[in-house]
Amino acid sequence: MPGQTIGINLNNGYPGTFSRQNVYLAVSRVAGGNIPFGSPVKYDSDGNVVVMGASDTAAKFLGIASRNVKQSTVIGEPVEKYAANEIATIVTMGAVSAVCNVGDPTVNGNVYLRITANESVTGGVVGGLEATADGANSVLLTNVRWNINGKDENGVSEIRILYPVNA
Repeated sequence: MPGQTIGINLNNGYPGTFSRQNVYLAVSRVAGGNIPFGSPVKYDSDGNVVVMGASDTAAKFLGIASRNVKQSTVIGEPVEKYAANEIATIVTMGAVSAVCNVGDPTVNGNVYLRITANESVTGGVVGGLEATADGANSVLLTNVRWNINGKDENGVSEIRILYPVNA
């Protein structure tokens, strides 16, 4: 995400950054593959966490991959993900910054997970979070709500995970 020297509006943070100090729960789990910060995750068959995607259901949702300060293995390369077999911190309850790919979030609005590509929806990414339902192509995450109105120029908004499931 690009930085700004002098901005007019503040950004909503970086995906995966917990954003409020009130109630916050997180678990540490082994990453079963590369997990970008801010991604919705689930358990795989080995008990590792992996990015959610095609054909997943809301019942599989564990939480959001939390941003951590990590040491780069290559000089000058930014670290924006957990690599396979690293310990990943997953936010299971509380407020966290996340990218909204489709729609305009509203306070207490529903959060949808795209499970099937739809070329007619601009910006829709399988495994991404959205503020607008797309029929059978997305599923409602019943324990998640948008926590603020709108998103910043990078598409980042804030979600609130109401209660932990599958933790």
